[in-house]
Amino acid sequence: METPQTRTLHRALAICGSIAGLAESLHIPVGVIRGLLDGTTAPAAKTYIRALEVVATDECRDGANAIHDHPVQPDEEAAVRAGRDLLRR
Repeated sequence: METPQTRTLHRALAICGSIAGLAESLHIPVGVIRGLLDGTTAPAAKTYIRALEVVATDECRDGANAIHDHPVQPDEEAAVRAGRDLLRR
């Protein structure tokens, strides 16, 4: 389900480059990310604000783009691609 929250999270994922990088930036466990991305779990306000900050600054983790620290895993590729597609809209 696409909501403003899931769109923001997918954009943040594209910026961070991996689910692990996004989880680290949002200060939440990797296991929680998938539910947030597919809309089955609503993000806490603090998590959503952190995702908005990632998108607004176009930076992951205090200015360091996490894509270099956490390469995309094969099972994450589709989620990252979806986030990048949203950025092009």
